[in-house]
Amino acid sequence: MVARTEVSAPRYRWVILGLLSGHMVSGTLLGVSLGLLLPAMLQDIAMTPVQQGWLSSSLRLGMAVLSVPAAWWLSRYHPRVVVLVAGLVGAFLVFGQAAAPGYLVLLAARTGYGLMSLANQPARTLLIRQWFPARDIALANGISIFVIGVAEFGAAAFTPYLMALLGGWRPTLAAMGVWALAVALLWLALGRERLTDDYRSGLAALERPPIWSVFHYRELWLVAAGGLGGPAVWWTFGTFWPAYMQQTYGLPLTTLGFVFGLTSLGMAPAGLLFGYLASRFGVGRWILAGCGVVMAVCSLALLLTDAFPLLVLAGLLVGFSWGFVPIVTTIPFELPGITPREVAVAASFVSSMFALGGVIGPVVAGALVELTGSTFLALALMCLGPLSISAIGLGLPQRQAALGVAVKEA
Repeated sequence: MVARTEVSAPRYRWVILGLLSGHMVSGTLLGVSLGLLLPAMLQDIAMTPVQQGWLSSSLRLGMAVLSVPAAWWLSRYHPRVVVLVAGLVGAFLVFGQAAAPGYLVLLAARTGYGLMSLANQPARTLLIRQWFPARDIALANGISIFVIGVAEFGAAAFTPYLMALLGGWRPTLAAMGVWALAVALLWLALGRERLTDDYRSGLAALERPPIWSVFHYRELWLVAAGGLGGPAVWWTFGTFWPAYMQQTYGLPLTTLGFVFGLTSLGMAPAGLLFGYLASRFGVGRWILAGCGVVMAVCSLALLLTDAFPLLVLAGLLVGFSWGFVPIVTTIPFELPGITPREVAVAASFVSSMFALGGVIGPVVAGALVELTGSTFLALALMCLGPLSISAIGLGLPQRQAALGVAVKEA
């Protein structure tokens, strides 16, 4: 299977971006729906709170642990092939989760799917680098965040209805498997590479191991460490918040799914807006600082009321605070002198730390629930996590690059 290079970029790049976003949506559906599926799952499969936390975290475990070495290795291969193989294997692993007879099989299948998502990360980075000029990468990332935000809202809002329509959590997961398989087959038919002279020269100029980028750029470490807190609290809420609100306030899952979906829907317009403001007015640092505070306060508010209007407002503000993502995910592309394979490794490093936050959050929260006997206390303590996002903005140097965030001279 060889890369095809004859397609012109201006129009077809959006087809590529749409297909890559479709792959990301597959993982989104699987991850966001878990907290809403858990009450039904627990009727079939016994799980302790810690086991529930690990089940949630398993989807991101591979990304957290193996992202950088996988990017170093997989960036050597045609990204079109990597995306195809990961998509097909991942789809069948979703079907495996739907048919899982017990906890260990369910955990293994989710962990395996997470590994396939891990394989997609460096391939997606290289394809974006191939198809989009530097000035449009922030826009491409913003559009991807918009799509993911809408998909997360849909997964949260409609999973309870889909489960009722299809008759249980297993058919619901099988339907998600059908989506993942359809996207993989569309990629087989339409996925292409674009090997420009500039891209080839970047590969040829590589005189150092791609892992070098991780150690050379201080900003990557700051962004990676600061990015832990947001995913930690969001995935914790996605795992434990629906059941807590149902048991504490008696709210139906349909209402809770809608509200939690707003924490993603708000991200969709905010990602486009904040990416634009940061790139045009150099205010990325202050956007990051504000987003961390808003996310922490409004996440806590989601625990303190059963009033629907207040829940809607808090959910939207949490989602809006996630608009910081395009700013930090574009940093690896902006580093001076960085080569294509180094971009893939650097982007995977940032993603790995975001995934690590998503792994740590539910597991720590599950342990806190078992230790204290209080789901409220566990969730409230996790609400402090997003303040690490504010630390990114406050810790970046004053000098600003295209997105309003600083980069280190090569």
